[in-house]
Amino acid sequence: MSSAPSSLCSTPTPSDTELTTLPSTADPTHPQKRSWVWVYFSDVDEQYIQCQFVDRLGKTCNKRLKKDRTGSTKGMSQHLHLLHRIANPKSISSPLAKHNTMDQYVHNLHPKKVLSPSSLKTALVYFICDADLPLSITESPAFRALLELCNPAVTNILVRRASLTAHLTNIYFYHQEFIRNYLLSNEIDVSFTTDAWTSPNITAYLAVTAHYIDTDFKLTSIIIGLAEIEGNHSGASLATQFLTIIRRYDLEQKIICITTDNASVNNQMGQEIKATCPKFCAKDNMVGCMAHTIHLAARDGLKALGSTPPDTNNQVDNNNENPMSISSLIDPPDGLNLQYNSIIDKPTNATTLLSQVSTRWNSTYEMLNRALVLKDAYNHFCTPDSLASF
Repeated sequence: MSSAPSSLCSTPTPSDTELTTLPSTADPTHPQKRSWVWVYFSDVDEQYIQCQFVDRLGKTCNKRLKKDRTGSTKGMSQHLHLLHRIANPKSISSPLAKHNTMDQYVHNLHPKKVLSPSSLKTALVYFICDADLPLSITESPAFRALLELCNPAVTNILVRRASLTAHLTNIYFYHQEFIRNYLLSNEIDVSFTTDAWTSPNITAYLAVTAHYIDTDFKLTSIIIGLAEIEGNHSGASLATQFLTIIRRYDLEQKIICITTDNASVNNQMGQEIKATCPKFCAKDNMVGCMAHTIHLAARDGLKALGSTPPDTNNQVDNNNENPMSISSLIDPPDGLNLQYNSIIDKPTNATTLLSQVSTRWNSTYEMLNRALVLKDAYNHFCTPDSLASF
C-alpha cells in the first residue's frame, strides 16, 4: 500500500490562535450546560438526555444517555467521538479557515519552538505514529528520563497514555476534515487501492488508499482508512467497509477506479459497490493490480520449468533459518577470490536470500533476482555441505 505523504504525517495541529468554536446554546442560568457537547444534546427528563446529531442522510441519532450525577459531560463527549466522529472544537480547528491549498496548510503548520503541555503532547503523538511505537511508551521511566535530560522543564507537563489517546483522536479528525474539505473544494476525483490481510494475532483488516492529482498537478497518495473486518470476508462485507470509509470524506460519487488484487471476492465487492453507487461501473472501474497479475502469470509459467523454483525457495528458507549461513555470506571465508567479493559489494547490498511469499506481489521475481545476484556466493557456501547448487 502507498503511505501518506510526510507533510501530512509530520505536521502538528494549529496553535491556539487558530482555534474556532461552535455556537453556544448554553443557558447562563445553568452553568453545567456551557460545555460544547450541549450543541448536540437536549434534555429528556431529570434522568436522561438525547443526542440530536443529524447525519448526512438526514437521520437523527436520538440515542438516550443517562445523566451523570456529578454533571460531567465525559459520556456525552465519548458518544460524539465514537459514534459521530466529532471532537472538541477547542482542541482542533477548521483546516480551511485559513488554508486553501495543501502547500499553505503545510507551511502554516510548522511547529513553533515553544514548549507547552499542548506542543509536547502534539509532538509525542507524531513521534509515536512516525516510529510505530505503543502509546504506553510515554509512561516508561527510561523514556521520561530521556525527555527530562533534553529539557528538565518537561518534568511537570508530561502526559499519560489516556490523555495522549484523546489528543491523537483529535489530530486524526483534524487531518480527516482537512483532506475531505480539500478534495471537495477543489472538485477532485479520486482513485483507490484496497488490500485486505490478516495480522499475526488473527485480526483481519481492510486498508484503503486514495490517489489523486492535486492542484499543483502532483500525484498524491494518502491512506484514508484501515478498518477491521469482522465475520466472513465476503464481497458484501468488503464493500460495506470500503463505502463506510470513503463516505467519511464524501467521496462516494467521486470514484475514478478501484484497484485490487485478482481475488474473486473483489469482483463481488465491485458489484456490491455498483448497487450503491449508480455512477460506478464495476466492469470499467474495477482494475486488477498489474503487479499481482504478472506475479500470478509468472508463478504459472514457472511450473513449466519443473522443480527449480520450489527447490530454490526451499534452499532459501533453509539457509535464512541458519544464522551461520547468513554470517558466511556477509563475512566471506579465507581464500575467496576477488570475483566473489565483488558480488557481495554490489550496489544492491544484498547479503541474504529472499523467500517467495505466495500472497506478496512480485515476491517470486524478487526471490529469483536476489538468487541470481548471490548465485556464486551461495554455491561456494553450499559446496562444503554437499548442498545442491542452482
